Amino acid sequence: MENKLSSKQLLRNLLISARDPFASDSKIKDIQNILSSSSSFEGVNHLILVKTYLNPTMFPFIVSKEEAFEQVELALKEHNYVAYYYQYLLYRKEKNIKKARISLNAAASYYVEEALLEIARLKKEGEIYEKNIDSAISYYKEACKLNSRDGYYYLQLLYNELGQEDKAKEVYNEAKEKGIQLLGTVN
Repeated sequence: MENKLSSKQLLRNLLISARDPFASDSKIKDIQNILSSSSSFEGVNHLILVKTYLNPTMFPFIVSKEEAFEQVELALKEHNYVAYYYQYLLYRKEKNIKKARISLNAAASYYVEEALLEIARLKKEGEIYEKNIDSAISYYKEACKLNSRDGYYYLQLLYNELGQEDKAKEVYNEAKEKGIQLLGTVN
């Protein structure tokens, strides 16, 4: 008797089929219809379509701006809170900074790694948010709590930029203890 495929495996197979160079237009359209309407993939399917809108070369699907926003809402209804980060990206693309910030804050409140890293970067640069290095550090630290390699890397880099080599070394060593290999060296 064959094992039943998990929803993750099913989704993977659909995406592989869509990328097949010999897939017909109707097959690609059928796959896109499944992705846009199914509630079996915990919202990941909807976010794949949003990613396709943001990066049209990613998959052979055609997604309009309106569809991308609808897909974010569907993912949120399925309690996939990473969707707030994608909503941020959509609003950012539309240059709606106020709504972008609200969505990014919502994603960070659910400890979405990408959102924590983005807020840290934006606060460090003074973009969208007021420049605040201490706040940037705290967001990088939150990402580190998720064992984020990028969180450790950028926190270490920031401490080096601030001339706080001892703290940079602490970050490097903490990451190393957790089995996270960081690029570069620490003085």
